[in-house]
Order: sequence, then C-alpha cells, then structure tokens
Amino acid sequence: MKELLFALTLANAGDLASTEYALSRPDLIAVEGNVLMQHRTARVSLKSGATAIEVWGLRKMHATHPKVAKGVAIGLTAFNGYLAVHNLRMVQQARGQR
Repeated sequence: MKELLFALTLANAGDLASTEYALSRPDLIAVEGNVLMQHRTARVSLKSGATAIEVWGLRKMHATHPKVAKGVAIGLTAFNGYLAVHNLRMVQQARGQR
C-alpha cells in the first residue's frame, strides 16, 4: 500500500506542477477550470491538503477494507495522472495553434 500512496502523491504533484506550468506560460492563454483553484495560493493549499486527506483516509480504510482502499488508491492515482497528462497535452496543442 505504501507504493500506491507514494504513486498517488506523485500523481497529485504532477497535476499541480503541470497546471502551474500551463498557467505560467505568458505565450498561452490558459485558465484553471476549477473556480476554487483560480489563485495560486488556493490551488497549492487545496491540492496539498486534498492529497494529505486522501493518503490519511486511505491508510485508515486499508486497516479495515484493504481491497477497497487499494482500488480507490488506484483510481485516484489514475485520475490525477490523467489530469497531469491532459494539462501537458493542452499546452502542446496550444503551442501548435500559434
């Protein structure tokens, strides 16, 4: 389970880093789609807090429902990994349109 939680943390970090990368590019018109994460401070705080809560909750769940916890961890990791890849593909696509 430790490996899954580490992968989840990396996927969340990848989503945040790719979002920051896209938003920091002056040559792109990128926007954050989540209204709660419009400002950088809120984005970093909420993403970090959500990651900590996910890891904490999955560790607690693993004690009583290990299979469910692993399934949820895999799902969250896959979703956040998708978000990171999606962000980078949008940057690549926007570059090609200039």
